[in-house]
Amino acid sequence: MKAIKNFTNLSLAATIMFMTCCGCRDWGEYVLCVQNNSSSDVFFSYPSLSIIYDDGFRFYPDTTIYYEEYHLIPKQGIRYPGVESNSLENWFSYFPNDTISVFFFDVETIETIPWETICNEYLILQRYDLSIEDLRKMNGYITYPPTEEMRGMHMFPPFEEAIRTKQE
Repeated sequence: MKAIKNFTNLSLAATIMFMTCCGCRDWGEYVLCVQNNSSSDVFFSYPSLSIIYDDGFRFYPDTTIYYEEYHLIPKQGIRYPGVESNSLENWFSYFPNDTISVFFFDVETIETIPWETICNEYLILQRYDLSIEDLRKMNGYITYPPTEEMRGMHMFPPFEEAIRTKQE
């Protein structure tokens, strides 16, 4: 009986450790997660620290698309982008201001259209220009398509148009 109790306690401890380790990457009290609530797979792109060190990196308010680094997020899925720092403040300290641009792309667009054309014609589904305060308000969750909570945040196309397109 004691062996069963020990096994149960060990199993419970292992489960708790596994659940704790497999969540969003912890940024101190913040987390950064990208959640796709649409009915299609999408790609997203955000400024990672590896991109920042490349020559010619452009920062917000320049919202030009130019770096070809994007990540797949399945429909109704969540992605936890790796971040090389332990807090929002620390991560944002690498940027010249408190705002980043996050781009969402249609999978078919990425797979069938040359990157130069995507950039030149600005073939995006959505762009969010998120400040550190915006990310705090959303508890680090960046959601596509935009949620009501994001109504006052800067995005392109604007919130009302993005919601109208979502409903069509």
